[in-house]
Amino acid sequence: MKSFMIFAIICMANPTTHKVDCVNYWEPEKPIYTREDCDMRAKQLAMEVEKNLINNGIQVLEHISWCVEKKGEP
Repeated sequence: MKSFMIFAIICMANPTTHKVDCVNYWEPEKPIYTREDCDMRAKQLAMEVEKNLINNGIQVLEHISWCVEKKGEP
């Protein structure tokens, strides 16, 4: 059975430089999911991250997440 991890990129407005800053990230501690569970968790994680940033006054411009297959599977 294949297993998956969540990888994402998020772009935010930077009021200091008046530019767009983008960063990528893996879900903390890189939990492993089935494909279906990964898709659901990726959506949930995106909402959590965006809500946290917005609550801290950061404007989210783009947020994309992917479920990527874990390498080294038998």
